[in-house]
Amino acid sequence: MNQQEMVNTLTDVKAELYVLGTAIDSVLEALEVGESTAAKVKPTPPEEPKLSLEEVRAVLADKSMAGFRDEVKALITSFGVNRLSEVPADKYKELVEQAEALGNGSN
Repeated sequence: MNQQEMVNTLTDVKAELYVLGTAIDSVLEALEVGESTAAKVKPTPPEEPKLSLEEVRAVLADKSMAGFRDEVKALITSFGVNRLSEVPADKYKELVEQAEALGNGSN
């Protein structure tokens, strides 16, 4: 490699190092912005898994078979409906909690 080729190679390396330095500066800046943003953002609690109609039905069926058939029916009608399928999905958790309390001395 002659002197001119070495100069050209070193000039290319210098240009690549400049590009790399600029990229590193951008990453550092993003991390600094991310840290200050992360400090301001409150973590959200994880969402509880949504119950499906089938899961609710299984809990109520277990309670019915355990001798709480009338109580299960009363729970369903306490939501202003006559059938489990008519209970609003946003009430499933409440319904299951009440059903699970049957027979535990909580009612």
